[in-house]
Amino acid sequence: MRLAALWEGGLRIGLCQELEGNLLVLYLYLYLYLYLYLYLCLCLCLCLLCLWFQP
Repeated sequence: MRLAALWEGGLRIGLCQELEGNLLVLYLYLYLYLYLYLYLCLCLCLCLLCLWFQP
């Protein structure tokens, strides 16, 4: 009985750790896409400003 409970508890902890790892990877990708999007917007704004101020 104790061994089964220990194994079940370990499995739950393992699943939680795996889920946390997946969430961390998901957040990492989210931040990466966010920074990429902001960088592209910044480049676009700079290009528009350069075109705007050209004679």
